[in-house]
Amino acid sequence: MGFLTEDNLYNRTMTKVFDLCLLSILTTLSCMPIITIGASITSMYAVMMKMSKNIEGPIIASFIKELKQNFKESIFGSFCFLIGLVILSFDLLAWTQNEIEGRSLYYGFTLIVVLLFMSVADWYFAVRARFEENTFHAINNAIRFAVVFLPVTVICGLYTFFIIWIFTRYAILLMFFPLAGFALLCYPKALLIGKKIDYYIEDKGLTPEYEKKDCDFWELSESDDIEKITTDNNTDYMDKESEEEEKDDENLCDEKNEWDNMPFKDKISYILYNHTAGIVFGIFAICLIIGLGYHFIFNGNNCCFNLAVVNGYTSESDIKLSEKLDKVFGYDGSKEYTYVDTEYQVSYEYDEVNIENTAADNSFYDKFFLNIRTGQIDAAIVPKSFFDYCNSLGNVFYDVEYVLSDEQSEKLKERFIAGKTDDGEFVNGIEIGECNYLEETGITFVDVNSDDSYILVFPINGSHIRKCKEFVDYIGIE
Repeated sequence: MGFLTEDNLYNRTMTKVFDLCLLSILTTLSCMPIITIGASITSMYAVMMKMSKNIEGPIIASFIKELKQNFKESIFGSFCFLIGLVILSFDLLAWTQNEIEGRSLYYGFTLIVVLLFMSVADWYFAVRARFEENTFHAINNAIRFAVVFLPVTVICGLYTFFIIWIFTRYAILLMFFPLAGFALLCYPKALLIGKKIDYYIEDKGLTPEYEKKDCDFWELSESDDIEKITTDNNTDYMDKESEEEEKDDENLCDEKNEWDNMPFKDKISYILYNHTAGIVFGIFAICLIIGLGYHFIFNGNNCCFNLAVVNGYTSESDIKLSEKLDKVFGYDGSKEYTYVDTEYQVSYEYDEVNIENTAADNSFYDKFFLNIRTGQIDAAIVPKSFFDYCNSLGNVFYDVEYVLSDEQSEKLKERFIAGKTDDGEFVNGIEIGECNYLEETGITFVDVNSDDSYILVFPINGSHIRKCKEFVDYIGIE
């Protein structure tokens, strides 16, 4: 008969799900003013960890209470983590757009750093939710917890990566994020982290701050003299506070004298033992700042010509093809370089025909048009059907007569391919099926485009037009 009772497993589960959805909605709403993000997430973690012990009370009242308590204290720390996340995101974007050797390795390393950074942020918000500490101590203790309980930290990072991947892979799920996103993302981590913090509290014999606050109230009957109790209580509180201040002053003096008389080696050991996390975080922050500074300020590498090949492949690597173009343009690769990218494997639909490339991925498609918008691609070799598809989207390519010299235009006019857009019909491609460059490099379209003509186009926003002219002379169109 247990299933028919009010407190059966189904009712408890659905109540928990409803409470988590409500908490997710409250967190989403309170995060909308950017300045409240830190306090909102801290309050969410506080309520979630109470939910794991079934002591949360009414969700809305508990969340608002925690939000009021954590608002001021969480602003600075949240700002620091937000700045760090923005910097790392720009670093990921830089590795995505800069076509250099070993880019995948640097991108992967930066991605790992981002996941660890977000895991430490989880520990930080959990620590702020359980203890009253200033920002520096909270960050320091968050790093300590992350290092001591490293398996939990790694699990939280992988789980975060998995949830983000799910939401980005299936964009339709984003519409459900306000309803359950924060709950799905944070509740499992709150359970894991909360258990480890409880273990630490029990091991050290501590009492969490919120438990102290929840027990700190007066229960008065009608016969109690409220004024007397309040006065006596205030007097006792002032006396205790004075005694505690005197003890703190004495302890500070004793610690200072002990520090002054301590041998140098013992001082180093003391610092390493008590401030390891802060030192590691400081060294990491310095290295990150230096690395980013060198990358954005002192790194003089400049891609002066970028050739994209859509749905094509070659027996040679992109790096070798790029090195050959470096020699043609006279680049040494240290300051200026060229890059040939054959990783644009895309699927598309044009004129009611679905061109399905088995090696395609949405990220390649997005990368191609993103790089066109940002002016990262100077020239591209594309199948005729993809050329027509791009023209159906609008102005994607330059008219070749805008790029070529008068002499080149006169020589190649018979190979011009007219593209038709909403603005009318105009020439914006060159048919290069018979050219020395394709034979030398072995560039070939994949099976789905094997019957298409090879079209050379110059994407709009490309800035190295002079190099495009040199490339047209180099490829040897017959």
